[in-house]
Formats: sequence, structure tokens, C-alpha cells
Amino acid sequence: AMSIPLLKHLYGWDLWYCIQILWTGKKGHTPVNGNMTAGYYDAFVVFDTSNKAVRDWIYREMIVSLENRGRWRFQLCLEERDWLPGLSSIENLHKAVYNSRKTVFVLTSPSGYSQASGVVKQAFLLVQQRLLDEKVDAAVLILLDVPFPKFKYLQMRKRLCKKSVLSWPKNPQAR
Repeated sequence: AMSIPLLKHLYGWDLWYCIQILWTGKKGHTPVNGNMTAGYYDAFVVFDTSNKAVRDWIYREMIVSLENRGRWRFQLCLEERDWLPGLSSIENLHKAVYNSRKTVFVLTSPSGYSQASGVVKQAFLLVQQRLLDEKVDAAVLILLDVPFPKFKYLQMRKRLCKKSVLSWPKNPQAR
């Protein structure tokens, strides 16, 4: 009789989050409103803009590979490039998350994660809210540094959504 409250206390949030992710996967990954209309982005890319190495990687590799080359071209939304001047940061962030099919978090070392900008943290909260409201799992994590710490959320996400957690190899031939 004591085991149910104890399990709920220890694993309640994890179990609830697993159910949300699995429900989203079973339902599919389409937005509630149906098809995306013109003006929407394929992905909003969130990263610590103060980290020069990550910033260079985004602009020299990721954007070049996804927007400018290949058979499929993706429309990416970036804070520095695509946010509208005159709107508050939270308004721009909300539009970027909700007007994009996916939100891609580019993460580096644990120290970089703990010192991440408010935009990265707020974007994460908005993506989680979108999961709850629309049942749309829009998060994709790209881990640039290996090894990455064993955060509980990250380990759970790797098990439940293998395709949405990517470790980026240092070797260009492995990409």
C-alpha cells in the first residue's frame, strides 16, 4: 500500500512525461492546425549566441548544409537574423517556437548548458508547453560535445525519442 505513493513521489514526473511523449508519437507529429502555411519555418535553431565556437558552427556548417545545399532546402529561423525588431524578446521567441515545425537546441558542454542564455531556457519551457497544449513534440537536441553529462531528461529523451537526440561527430566524413 505504501509503494504507490512512494513510486508516484519518486517517478511521477518521469512517468507523466513518458506518457506525454509516447502519446505524441502515437498520434503523429503534425500540428493541430493541419498543414503549415507560407511564412512558417521548418526549424527554429536555439543556441547560446555568446558562444563564438557554436555561433561559427551554426553559420558556417549548419546553415550552409541545410539552407543552401542539397535536394531539400530547409527554412531556418535564427534569433539574430530573423527576429523582428520592435517586438519584445519573449514575443519573438513565442512566434519562433510556435511558427516552426521543430525547435532545434544546439548544446555544448555542461558548463555551457548551465550558463545558457535566458532565450535557450525560455525556448525549452515553450517547447515543453507546446507538448502539453498541442501534443506536438517539437524538440530536437544536437549535442556538439562528447561526452555529454548524464542529465535525467537527456537520458530519458534518448530512450524515448532516439531520432531527436543527435551527437554531432567531429569527423566530417561521419556526418
